[in-house]
Amino acid sequence: SLSLYMDIQMKDMITLTWEQVDFEKRTLRLNEKELAIPQPVLECLLLEKGKRGEDEDPHVLLSKSSRKPLDMPYLSKQVRTVLIRGGIERVSFRSFQHASKKEAEKQEILALAKSKRGLVRQDVMNLLGVSKEIARDRLQELVEEEKLVLVFYKYYLPDTVLPKEKMEEAIRIHLEKEGTAALNDLCSLLGLEKRQCSRILKRMVQDNKLNHKGKYYSLPITEDESI
Repeated sequence: SLSLYMDIQMKDMITLTWEQVDFEKRTLRLNEKELAIPQPVLECLLLEKGKRGEDEDPHVLLSKSSRKPLDMPYLSKQVRTVLIRGGIERVSFRSFQHASKKEAEKQEILALAKSKRGLVRQDVMNLLGVSKEIARDRLQELVEEEKLVLVFYKYYLPDTVLPKEKMEEAIRIHLEKEGTAALNDLCSLLGLEKRQCSRILKRMVQDNKLNHKGKYYSLPITEDESI
């Protein structure tokens, strides 16, 4: 999991020690850099650390039989065995590693989306330490997979907001029942923040689907109602 999720080279894996792992910060020190540890890797490291005796070798990767640090030939052979057993022996390890890392990044994005109300691209750039292009690609992939919903440049979990195609209908039904509604009421109805909700309402006003007077929104008066 160190190689698949964190893109760590084998030569660095075999020399890795527990002193380089900071469980509290969820980081790993490598080549004078601090790398964020994805949740799947953190769980594996915690499980392995819990099995270690106080007097055991400080290296993270040890042979099951000899309890000595792994060497490069042995580790390469183990990786190749895993690929063959998975039926993907013709896939290069680097390609498999890249795909696994991308999936781990998307899981981190979803975890962040659960902890806050809506994401923007900068949130993902800060989380993963990637460029705006990569952040955009990851977010777009999650939208295509229907794991995130895009509403005016902000991304939400599907079960926290109404589907985009149902938002205007929900506003209309609410106003038919209540008569008028303030911005905060409609934000709660849609599950959006004020900025995102305001853009939807502004568009509806421009399309003559809503009236806006002071703090309140209402439906336009029809010809039948005006008679």
